[in-house]
Parts: sequence; structure tokens; C-alpha cells
Amino acid sequence: MECTSTQFDAIYENGVLRPLSPVDLPTNERLSVTVNRPADSLADLLDWDAHELAATEGDDRVSLDDV
Repeated sequence: MECTSTQFDAIYENGVLRPLSPVDLPTNERLSVTVNRPADSLADLLDWDAHELAATEGDDRVSLDDV
């Protein structure tokens, strides 16, 4: 079985995924869907544990060149 992939943005409304732009698919085409939710903001992408560790364990005397 041959598998092709197409990526597009969609909105989920009332139990239906609605593409935000036209997609070239035949009516009643059966698909496999993977849902990736975008992060709401940059804050959602940050590793706050790493920031806390750097703040408490970091050594300002070590330069980037030394690393």
C-alpha cells in the first residue's frame, strides 16, 4: 500500500475538522489523522526547570568560550 502525506492547518468545530485552506482530496476519502497542537506562546516552549537550575547552579565566572 502506497502512503503519501499532506500537511494542512484545520480547526475542529462541532465534531468536524475543517481545513483552513482547500485540500485536493476526493469526497469520502478515508484518511489517517495525526493532531499536533501549536504551543499557545513562547512560554509554553521554555524549559522552566532548566532556567531554575541555571539560576541556582550556574557559574557566571565561566565564559561561553570556556564552554
